[in-house]
Amino acid sequence: MKKKLDGAKFRMINEDLYTSHSSLSFGQFQSDPKLFDVYHKGFREQVENWPVHPLDKIIAWIEKYPKAKVADFGCGEARLAKSIRNECHSFDLVSQNPRVVACDMANVPLPDESVHISIFCLSLMGKNLMDFVREAHRVLKKGGLLKIAEVRSRFGGEG
Repeated sequence: MKKKLDGAKFRMINEDLYTSHSSLSFGQFQSDPKLFDVYHKGFREQVENWPVHPLDKIIAWIEKYPKAKVADFGCGEARLAKSIRNECHSFDLVSQNPRVVACDMANVPLPDESVHISIFCLSLMGKNLMDFVREAHRVLKKGGLLKIAEVRSRFGGEG
């Protein structure tokens, strides 16, 4: 029964993140950081059933760019930063370790043109997701790379 309730909580938080403005989500998670734990516990349980975790692919891809500075938007538990040698700026709604800066991803505390790679791995969540993409573009150096991994069903259409 507890597992079903935890699953329901995860789905509710997930739905709220997708349908709310990021400033509202940031405020909610700052006022109740336990939401982060509940969400990421449910996320980890979901990922266990996947044949491939997209973050593993991103980690391998970044190894081709050993000198690149990286920004990880919606980093969760900062697994990317822990897994690469690159300088990595990690952002999420809550910071539970020193690698992560808690913020609204529409406004990260980095200067313009300060990173070579911006990453969104299953983190384009919110009514204003285009604000996140614009912010990632703002912090990218000229010629920088934007890498997005999302589930196909989020965007509909074919292929």
